[in-house]
This record gives sequence, C-alpha cells and structure tokens, in this order.
Amino acid sequence: MASICIGGPRVCRGKRRHAEIASIASVQSMTAATGFGSMVGFCCGMFAKRAGSAAAITLGGIVTLFQLAAWGGYIKVNWDKISADTVRTFDFDKSGKLDHGDVSFALKETVTVLSSNMGVSGAGFAAGFALGLRK
Repeated sequence: MASICIGGPRVCRGKRRHAEIASIASVQSMTAATGFGSMVGFCCGMFAKRAGSAAAITLGGIVTLFQLAAWGGYIKVNWDKISADTVRTFDFDKSGKLDHGDVSFALKETVTVLSSNMGVSGAGFAAGFALGLRK
C-alpha cells in the first residue's frame, strides 16, 4: 500500500521527499489579494447594477416621452432607424442582432477593464462583480 506524503519533509518508502507547499506568507498574501479583489469586484458590481438601473429608467422615460409626443402628433419618430443604429452600435459579435453573445462580450470586457492593473485576483474580482450584480 502506497503512502501519501503531504506537507513538509516526510519519509516515504525509506526515501526523504519534500512536497512543495506555499509558505504561510504567500498564502496570506494570495488570500488577501483574492479577498480584496472580491470586495472591490462586489462594489463595482453593485455600482454597475445601480448605474444600469438608472440608465434604464432614464432611457425608458425618454422613449415614453417621445412616444407620447408622436402619439399626440407633435413629432414623428423613425423607430426603424433608431433600432438599426442601436444594433449597429451594440452588436459586438457582428451577428446583425442584439443577443446573449453581445451581453456576454460586454460583461467580460467590463470585468477585464475594471480588474486590469489593480494587482488583485481576477477570479476574486469576477466572483465579487457577479455577486454585486445580483444584490
């Protein structure tokens, strides 16, 4: 039966083996970076959610006002042109339509931009960002 060597130097089958383990300082540093990245990601995610909600409310209000003005005969809104321009602007995967791929691309780019050059764990930041978006 084979023995399993975990941790520092052990004697396994008569031979001295050294398992590679991270020092306590590097584990603490990694944990601190991941924890900080998660916290910063959470805050950025909450901000993105609130900013997105504010943008959606503003856009909804503008569309409502335009539609009411068009219904009242004050203006004529070319919704087909607005739709085409919106698709052209936000169609990141160039599929010709706004879909899940565009949202996924935008989210990945947002996390990449927000977590770059911070020296924090990207995985911790992404997890915190996702949690912040859900809160």
